[in-house]
Amino acid sequence: MELAYYLRLDAATLIFSISVVALCMATVVFGMARAIKKHGLEQWGIAMSCASVAFLLYFLRGKAPLFLTYLLANGFMLAATIFSLMAYARVLEVPSHRKTIAVGTTVAMSALVMVSMFGASAWLGVFSVNMVLATHNFLGARMVLQGFAGQRAGLAWSSVAAFCLLGITFAARAVWSTMSHAPSLDVSVNTLPQVGAFLMGGLFVALSTVGFVAMVSERLRRETEGRLRRDGLTGLLSRTALFEETRNIDQFGLSHDYCVVMLDIDHFKSVNDRYGHSGGDLALAHVARLIAGSVRISDLAARYGGEEFCVLLRDCTQAQAAGFAQRLVADVGRQAVRLRDGRDVQVTISAGYAYKSATSGPAGTGSSERLEDVIDRADKALYLAKHGGRNQAVAAHGWPLAAAA
Repeated sequence: MELAYYLRLDAATLIFSISVVALCMATVVFGMARAIKKHGLEQWGIAMSCASVAFLLYFLRGKAPLFLTYLLANGFMLAATIFSLMAYARVLEVPSHRKTIAVGTTVAMSALVMVSMFGASAWLGVFSVNMVLATHNFLGARMVLQGFAGQRAGLAWSSVAAFCLLGITFAARAVWSTMSHAPSLDVSVNTLPQVGAFLMGGLFVALSTVGFVAMVSERLRRETEGRLRRDGLTGLLSRTALFEETRNIDQFGLSHDYCVVMLDIDHFKSVNDRYGHSGGDLALAHVARLIAGSVRISDLAARYGGEEFCVLLRDCTQAQAAGFAQRLVADVGRQAVRLRDGRDVQVTISAGYAYKSATSGPAGTGSSERLEDVIDRADKALYLAKHGGRNQAVAAHGWPLAAAA
């Protein structure tokens, strides 16, 4: 006997099976969306629900009105691809190509209306819907490539392959419809393009859901790692994360100049004693915002501990480091911290910085000086700034550079 006989790969069986699988996938994803209310899980659950309804209506064709099993069924199928693209756009944070999707959907729905209500040839609906579905799948592949740009992720390439394979299948079915003299609206016809398209559709419903959930899990993992690397109060890097980011700087720093700036809020204990810890937290967050707004994308800013901050300026000259430290001291001194009760608190900072040259090294230390040594020199300069009157920036050699007015 033929293997196909035992497998029962007929269109009707595949259609009903896909409807059940899509419903199961929707149930699982909606359950996850109740706990994780972001990253497109809700949109993906809607997409799977639409796919389940679409295939159930396909299965009922010939037993229910054509309006339901043809026009509405294909409308739900188009909606399923639209919501799936919306879900990918959210989890990957890429453009959703709304204009392209809107134009394609309008064309497909217009063709379906022409066939179901005005007696147009069946091939027009088959061709239009399948070409739009193919376009949507190719857009999905493009979104994944954009979302994983520069990353060699097996999950990304498998998703791209699935999108492209299903897109090619729908395109082939569209081309087949133009080669048939009288395409039938009966989806249970067991032609090779028909069975192949439904078989690929069923596999895609299951595998794409698994892949999408894996992408959401990866996104959540990266976000969790990112939160652990950030100080919860200031949003700056933690001290541990700073050293992780700079673990190779001694190796690569041989060909680049850099500067370390250590900063400390003056009389921070008195701020806590007078305004409470909430006032102290607001002062820390205020200074952190000014630091974050002053650094470049290539620089690193961290809360080093307590009320102390550390900034690493890459490819920075000694004059640029001096200007950065002076401006930051002046900016903090000019801007007051607004407390929750409406009062304003004036705080100042002291700064010490140490410059590391890739060639000659600072103050005769040589270019072999390590990052820890540069930080130590900057910290000693900060000590001099604190004991020299505060509210100023001091170079590592101990000479005051400027005193903020």
